[in-house]
Amino acid sequence: MKFSLKIFSVASAVFLTGCSAAPLNFTPSNVARSTHRLDAALISTNVTVASKDEQTGKMNTAGAEADVASLWKSTLDDALVRMALFRDDSPRKLSLIVKILELDIQSLGYKAATTATYELVDRNTGQTVYSTKIQTHGGASDYVGVNRSRKSGSRSVQANIEEFLRQIETAQLPQI
Repeated sequence: MKFSLKIFSVASAVFLTGCSAAPLNFTPSNVARSTHRLDAALISTNVTVASKDEQTGKMNTAGAEADVASLWKSTLDDALVRMALFRDDSPRKLSLIVKILELDIQSLGYKAATTATYELVDRNTGQTVYSTKIQTHGGASDYVGVNRSRKSGSRSVQANIEEFLRQIETAQLPQI
């Protein structure tokens, strides 16, 4: 009886551990300090999920839109701080507005597509001084479907943020 109980306990622990969901991780793998500085201070970052009529594809967030937007924002803020791209003492103040247009987990979670727009808005004039729309893909091949879906979605968002960082580093903002 004790032996059966031990086997059941070990089997249950292995089974339950194997089914734990992978965490969402939008953090880019390597963010280097920028060699180029923009003559502007980044004052705020806002990340939102597009409304139904603005979406360009599926939004597979399972009701966690606020969590996805919050994680995207904190990851982006962290990456921009590490890049040291903006000058805090600049008289030009900008806001970064990100709108998530698509987060589509496809093919049983083996791949995902992410589309987002990024806009830098001058806080004094309200003018958009930089705008780009980025579409990226990610994939995973884990055995457990929920892990595969979360990892492919995370990798797609990571690629999206990394592409924005590449683009903004070489951007030329209009003069004041």
